[in-house]
Amino acid sequence: MTHLPSPNQYESSLPKLKSMCIVGHTTDTTTKIWVRTFQPGQWCLVLVNEANIQQVKGTLNAFTSHPDDACFSASGIVKATLNTDEKYDNCECVTIENLTPNTRYYYYLFAYGDTYDQLPRKIERGMAIEHAFCTDEASPHWQNFSFGFYSCHDPFGHRSVSDGLWPDFGEILEDKNTRFVIGGGDQVYCDTHGKRSRRQAKKQNQS
Repeated sequence: MTHLPSPNQYESSLPKLKSMCIVGHTTDTTTKIWVRTFQPGQWCLVLVNEANIQQVKGTLNAFTSHPDDACFSASGIVKATLNTDEKYDNCECVTIENLTPNTRYYYYLFAYGDTYDQLPRKIERGMAIEHAFCTDEASPHWQNFSFGFYSCHDPFGHRSVSDGLWPDFGEILEDKNTRFVIGGGDQVYCDTHGKRSRRQAKKQNQS
């Protein structure tokens, strides 16, 4: 190879995530959540503990709900406001404290402040697709635990999610009761494109 290819030959032509939330380092009482929004502005993360989630879900409306609504005033619900800026590609990392150990939290990204008034859809993340994470136990003494690891080579498939590794990976993560997943870059390749039907047939034969 006489020269390295420019990343712009590939990356610039691919679609990017316009908005997202990624849960980072999480302890028994804290978590870091990385946020990217499709436009700069004021936003609010609302974390709802499992004890309150059913009541909250019954009142949510993507176009009218607000982080200051009464349904978000119960004990165990935590809020964190943030601002995204074009200077930082509309990205922000928020550290949220005072969480309850060994608890599942469901989280929503709301438009807030002036941004809330500008946008017709008020809930940007967590409504159409459920977003959740679990805090650790207080002072855990882990004898063993499971976690997932994948590379960015071909976890999804080029035509659709069902072509790639993702559906099988999700089944294994749930079966093993994994604590977290690492997207670790190009360390382990798993070329699965177009092979899902054969994997499913193999599973059926084994059962």
